[in-house]
Amino acid sequence: MPDNDTPISKAQALKEFLAEHPDASPKAVGEALVAQGFEVSSAFVSTVRAKLESARRSDDSVNDVLITLGKAQVDAMFRRQDDYPVDDSEFLPLVEAALNAFETTGMDEEVAEAVWEHAFHVYDQACKEAVPESTTADNKRLMQSYLLGKCHKSRKR
Repeated sequence: MPDNDTPISKAQALKEFLAEHPDASPKAVGEALVAQGFEVSSAFVSTVRAKLESARRSDDSVNDVLITLGKAQVDAMFRRQDDYPVDDSEFLPLVEAALNAFETTGMDEEVAEAVWEHAFHVYDQACKEAVPESTTADNKRLMQSYLLGKCHKSRKR
């Protein structure tokens, strides 16, 4: 049991210690937690550390899948725009609505930013095909001028 009045689980204490000391050996982690009043073996430390690492890798691979899905959606929307063109003032707010779902559903900010960055890139390439002398900065400002929400002016990239 920890020394303070707020009881925490052995696993929680282990997670907190590993967050502060990520390179500590299982033996050192175990000894530190025993000193805090927990009964912990180095085998338990190794098992929990492996599960935490697996969960972190899983989160990373989920983000990779979400980014791939978002980029595929952007590409599909722009392909449809090529096949059945509508004015950018109508098309880009639809792209914005689809991409805002990545932000409003609680997904990792990294996912939303990567998908938005891809949308800006695809729009930039489309603009440069139509007007080769256009610049990336001009194309970004043009795209932002059609956006209706917070991305209208504040999109970072």
